[in-house]
This record gives sequence, structure tokens and C-alpha cells, in this order.
Amino acid sequence: MLFTVAEKLILAVGTYPCQWTYRDRVVSGEIRLEGSQVPTGEMFDAPGTWVEGEGCRSFEPHEDTADVLRGQLRSGYETVPLDVRIRHLLPEHSWVHGRMALIGSALPERLLFDSVKFQVGGTHRAGRRIPDKEHHAARSSGH
Repeated sequence: MLFTVAEKLILAVGTYPCQWTYRDRVVSGEIRLEGSQVPTGEMFDAPGTWVEGEGCRSFEPHEDTADVLRGQLRSGYETVPLDVRIRHLLPEHSWVHGRMALIGSALPERLLFDSVKFQVGGTHRAGRRIPDKEHHAARSSGH
């Protein structure tokens, strides 16, 4: 399968309006991307659970899960949060929490890749070494 890969895609930290595809419906919402945080977002007008009673109707808060949730950003990029939990706590207002998200253009329907490239920031802190600095061990000529 051929598809376009956006090299050096940079999407700044922020909140982006999007159109989620949820339960075969398109639902307006947004996604928040923050450094060192899992992707979160909201859905507006998401289908919820309504309970009919005697002369009344009430909303029943509940949670839903999805392996994949797809969203289309206004910029044309797609966002695909993975391992998603959706919390329907208020009528027409739901919260989205993903374990991680793929962002790109022309992402395939089946998320199987031969190779991936990604950027990991802050590795110099974990290894306590500054990148791009060479370290040479002193050699002795022990005779």
C-alpha cells in the first residue's frame, strides 16, 4: 500500500479543532497535544446513553473504549489516538483520553507499518550525556 509520508512533520503543542469519527458518525471536537502528556480531547454532540422514565428522560454517564479513534484536523492532518477511553459524563460533551496518538497526512486505514521514524526528546537527561559531544577514553601504552 502506498501513501504519502510527511517528513519532519512538526505540530506544535496546543489544542486543535477536529472532526472525530465515532460510532460511524462524524462528531465535532478537539484534541490537546502537550509535551510529556498523553493526548486528550473532547467530543461535542457525541451519542450518549439516555434512559427513558415516566414522563422524563435522563442522561446516563458511562465510559466507552476504542482501540483506535480517528480525527481530521482543519489543517488537513489526521490524528489517530490509540487505546482510547471515552468518558460520557454530560449530555453532548465527552472526554477523550488516548495512550498515544499518530499525527500525519494520508494515514492508512490499517495501521501496519514497515518502518517508522519518531523523535524522542530529552534523552540526554536520561543518559546524563549531552548529545553531539564526543567522549574519548584516555589510552595508556602500558609496556
